[in-house]
Order: sequence, then C-alpha cells, then structure tokens
Amino acid sequence: MAYQFALHLNSLKADVYFLVTFFIAIILLSFAYPMFITYARVKEHRNKLLEKLRAKYNKTIRMQESSRKKSARIMLEYYLDSLRIRAEYNDLSNLNLYPFDVTVINKLISSILFPMLITFIQQLII
Repeated sequence: MAYQFALHLNSLKADVYFLVTFFIAIILLSFAYPMFITYARVKEHRNKLLEKLRAKYNKTIRMQESSRKKSARIMLEYYLDSLRIRAEYNDLSNLNLYPFDVTVINKLISSILFPMLITFIQQLII
C-alpha cells in the first residue's frame, strides 16, 4: 500500500512538473507571438519612413547641386534642409523598438528562463 502511494505521489509530482512547464510555455507563446508580429510590422513601417527620408535627402542634394549658380542664401537653405533630414534619418534609424528588439528577448531568456531551467534540472537530479 505504501509502495502504491509512493508511485502515485511520484506520478503526481511528474504531472505537476509537466503542467507547470506547459503553463509557462503557453504564457510565453501568448506573449512572444504577438510581440514578433508587432515587431515585424513596426520594423517594416520604420523602413518605409527611412526610405522616404532617403529619397527626400537625395532630392535635396540634387536641388542643392543644381542651384550652384543661384544665390548663396538658396544654397544655404538646401544645405540646412539636408542636415535636418540627415539628423531625422539618424534619429529614426537609431530608434530602439523596445520591447520588440531581439536583445530584449535575449535578456529575458538569460535572466528568467535560464535560472528556471537550472532549477528544473536540479529537481530532476534530486
């Protein structure tokens, strides 16, 4: 009778570990899937904006080069406009897509899931 109870207890313990692991996996997947979908769309939108800024910058540079025979004031305006567009481009390209950045996911895995994995392995060994 005690042997059957011990077998039942070990079976129950394994079921609890499985259910906890399954529950954690479902929570992580319910977070990860929408995050990756949103990250892809945000990145696509940012790339379109960067492409528009790139075209606008190239147009401004062409206008500046074609206006060499015009007044210095017009050339200065084109130059300042190109500097403004370049600064805007750099700001947008350096924009961190937090929490949709891959480095954030790596930090999540290393800080949360890795200790949980070590604890799980310890429980299996003991």
